[in-house]
Amino acid sequence: SSAQLEKMRETDKAFFTGLKDALIRNENRVRDQTGSGERIEDHVMAIGKLSEEARKRTNEILKPHQLSRMQELVLQLKGILFIPKKDLRQLLRLDQKQDRAIDEIRSGIFKRIDETTMPDSVIASSGRCKFVNATNRDIVILLRESEKTVQRLLSPEQRKTLEKLRGKELFF
Repeated sequence: SSAQLEKMRETDKAFFTGLKDALIRNENRVRDQTGSGERIEDHVMAIGKLSEEARKRTNEILKPHQLSRMQELVLQLKGILFIPKKDLRQLLRLDQKQDRAIDEIRSGIFKRIDETTMPDSVIASSGRCKFVNATNRDIVILLRESEKTVQRLLSPEQRKTLEKLRGKELFF
C-alpha cells in the first residue's frame, strides 16, 4: 500500500542517514587519530544497531508474504552474505564451523574490496577511504567470488534450501 511504501522510505532514509554518519565518524577517527576513545568496534556496533532497528521497523511494516519476498530478492540481488547472521544460521542450520567460516568471509569482503580498488598512494594524498571508490563491477565480482566460497562450505541439503529461499527469479 502507499502507506507501507512511505513508511519503508522513511525507514530506508533513517538507516542510510545513520550509516553515512557512522562511516564519516569512522573515517574521521582513522584520519585524525584524535584518541577520542572511539574504536572500530564501536562503529561496527553502531551500524549493527542501525541494521537491527531498520529490520525491526521493516518487520512491523510489511506483511509476512512481503517479508518473505523481500528476503528472496535480497538473496537474488545481493547474495547470501547480506542475510543477517542470525537468520542465515537458523535458515540453513549452520554448524559452528560453517558459521565461523562464513563470518570470516563476510568480514574479509570489505578488506578485499578496499585492497583491490585504489592504490595506497591515492589514499595518502586524498585522505579518503578506498571503499568509496570501488566500482560496482569490482564489488559484484568480489561478492560473486565470496558467494561461491560460501556455497562450497554448504552441504547439498543446505544448498537446496538456499535455492528454495531464493524464490522465483526476478528479471529486469
